[in-house]
Amino acid sequence: MHEDHDSQSREFIFDPRVFISPPYRQCPRCRAEGSFGVLSIQPWNYTRRCKGCWHSESFPLPELRKHVLYLDQFAISNMMKVLNPNVRSRKREDEDFWLELFRFVDRLCKLQLLVCPDSEFHTEESLVSPFPAPLKRMYELLSGGVTLRRRHAIELLQIHEHVQRWATGRESQTWQFDMRATAYGELDGWQDRLIITTEWGDRHDWINEIRQSRDSIHEGMLEVFARWQNDRHDFWHWFREEARSYSTVLELYKRYYERLDDVNSGAVHPSFADIIPPPAVITVRTIHEALMGVGVAVTELWPVTVDYLASDAVERLPFSRISAMLTAAIARKAAAGQTRPPTRGILNDIRLISAYLPYLDSMGSPAQTHPPQEETTPAGAAQRSHMVECLRLTDKPTGLSVVSHCHLTRIPRRLSPFPDPSQYDIIIGATVS
Repeated sequence: MHEDHDSQSREFIFDPRVFISPPYRQCPRCRAEGSFGVLSIQPWNYTRRCKGCWHSESFPLPELRKHVLYLDQFAISNMMKVLNPNVRSRKREDEDFWLELFRFVDRLCKLQLLVCPDSEFHTEESLVSPFPAPLKRMYELLSGGVTLRRRHAIELLQIHEHVQRWATGRESQTWQFDMRATAYGELDGWQDRLIITTEWGDRHDWINEIRQSRDSIHEGMLEVFARWQNDRHDFWHWFREEARSYSTVLELYKRYYERLDDVNSGAVHPSFADIIPPPAVITVRTIHEALMGVGVAVTELWPVTVDYLASDAVERLPFSRISAMLTAAIARKAAAGQTRPPTRGILNDIRLISAYLPYLDSMGSPAQTHPPQEETTPAGAAQRSHMVECLRLTDKPTGLSVVSHCHLTRIPRRLSPFPDPSQYDIIIGATVS
């Protein structure tokens, strides 16, 4: 193949044999020695191809049961920086820790023992950073093509099931959270040697939208934090207020269709946001769909929807309950005299935890999102320079109300980083304090 570059003609020769790699065997067709190599690896089998006669053959691979490690953006960023001298301004004291963590995680991924799925939170936080491409390279390297479903999609799954449980009197039944149903790609599949990815391209509009949204949310959080400091209420007061605030989806639904009426009448010019319904609209539609699925008449959909959102049942909706608990924990600290407001990324932390935690056995969390049961730091932790924290639900069937955490103060030499490893299948996050 020939191509023009800087007014000069260059020849580029592509040989597909470069994809055939060791270990080599004798080809079963042409009997050539050392020519039958590995062409590709799929989740459940791999393919060999002969460099000489092009004979291909697939072979099954053993079944795997991997540990799943969700690395939060803080860990991804620090590992990227310690490996990439172009983004490092000076040597940091914790570089050895992050380098050791990367070597540990990368080796386990290559041994097919571990997978570190990426998510929408990685994408958005990387886009607004000064180094989006190196961050993308890092989390895609460790994810092996496995991506967790978007937060709102997971919430809709829970809403649909919870509404039907509530409408049919089955709300007390034990939830069955299938972690592998929350991911695109095969969590337990073998990973190929090649990473196929695409560039983001021009995303300035998207980046500006993310930044404006984060700034607006943070300003609102500062106002709410000031109210928490002045209003002296206990944890459960703030928990109920936060959980019941989910009913605001009805007001947002109403505003959206009022806006559409104005657009259709020509009173306002349409925008791109008018084309795609917002999450609140999709949420209400999901509630209606769930109610119709258990026999609620169309004429009763709105009264029953209002009753559901006004009831205390929303306090037991898994993601809403966890989100309300974490928010109430911050409010309680504000009322107790905390003066430093939450960080700009606190809402992302809460959304991440509330969406994914029910499907996982353990999860990393920044200290500012700890619920009140675990506000005290273990003895000696203040003197530790590096500490990985792990949140774990201990009471899933009875309301997702008990959260415990443990600490990892060094990178282990084997895949058993937590006490009693049989209790942990999922590890999420690496937060250094």
